[in-house]
Amino acid sequence: MVIFGSSFLFTSCSMWVLSPKASPQFLFLLGVLGIFGLTFAFIIGLDGSTGPTRFFLFGILFSICFSCLLAHAVSLTKLVRGRKPLSLLVILGLAVGFSLVQDVIAIEYIVLTMNRTNVNVFSELSAPRRNEDFVLLLTYVLFLMALTFLMSSFTFCGSFTGWKRHGAHIYLTMLLSIAIWVAWITLLMLPDFDRRWDDTILSSALAANGWVFLLAYVSPEFWLLTK
Repeated sequence: MVIFGSSFLFTSCSMWVLSPKASPQFLFLLGVLGIFGLTFAFIIGLDGSTGPTRFFLFGILFSICFSCLLAHAVSLTKLVRGRKPLSLLVILGLAVGFSLVQDVIAIEYIVLTMNRTNVNVFSELSAPRRNEDFVLLLTYVLFLMALTFLMSSFTFCGSFTGWKRHGAHIYLTMLLSIAIWVAWITLLMLPDFDRRWDDTILSSALAANGWVFLLAYVSPEFWLLTK
């Protein structure tokens, strides 16, 4: 399913980029493609290579996706009220700016934790401590999720109903994403849960959220774009 999703995403990405007005969506597609690719880092297993990759890319890729959705939702809140939308450069700048915060957090954590040289530090940590650090590292991503969900709900408040459908795509995407994140974080933090399933939980969460992005946002938005 991961390989099929990546192929489907690559096809959509190739067709979507032909539109000159789709640069924020193209950045979103790149983030989703990275999410499908990151799944293999959890399938392979935790070692000196996959450990830093997991902790570094997990939050960054999701912050890119949620930042793009947030920037799109901000522009839609203006459109549904009949106002002038944000320019494409502003939308793209907002998406990149919001996502850069997680980049800084991830880089600082990796540098401080690895002490610049110890790439095996993540496999040496106990499973409960590693899971706690992993979730704490994603605090800003959780904030982005909540903010995007709130902003998407504002897109339903306006007299220009034609734009509300785009807001509904974002709203549904965030609702399903929040449900997935609540589920995997709960399972990861359960003290009595078998820790051998941690990698399976995270890889499943990545694949599931990737498909949510594709089916709840990319596919309907691409259909509207062609119209």
